[in-house]
Amino acid sequence: MNKKLRFFAADIGFETDEVLCVGFCKDQSNPKSNEGIMLMRGLGAEDGDDVYIEIPPERFTSCGGIKKAILSRSRFQIEFDRDTMNDLDGIVSMDISFDLEDEDFEAIREVLGEIFEGHDSFSEQDEPPARGGAGMPGPGPRH
Repeated sequence: MNKKLRFFAADIGFETDEVLCVGFCKDQSNPKSNEGIMLMRGLGAEDGDDVYIEIPPERFTSCGGIKKAILSRSRFQIEFDRDTMNDLDGIVSMDISFDLEDEDFEAIREVLGEIFEGHDSFSEQDEPPARGGAGMPGPGPRH
């Protein structure tokens, strides 16, 4: 079964000490939820080295297989190939919305850029107009 997850990430974080890592999670207190993802890559990795994917906490993992990943000011979308989807419990894509202060967003943006260094699957996109609905908050005002 192809699962397309869509959620608001209440918990977002990153690490740059021993590994490059960005994580988005709907609710860290629910260890049985698939509504979260961590993307990782070793420090000093070569261009094109695979990105490690984990559905936390270490429930489903894969390395590589990202068809596309798009970051905008209040959203991160990621789509996986068939083999990776099978590794990730049938999850074919995630559409993650979030609300971050400008400084926090810039930090996440920088780390994601480093994680996807040398990968054509990653791009950035201007924010589409607010649509709301479906329980997903529209983008807030930009300054």
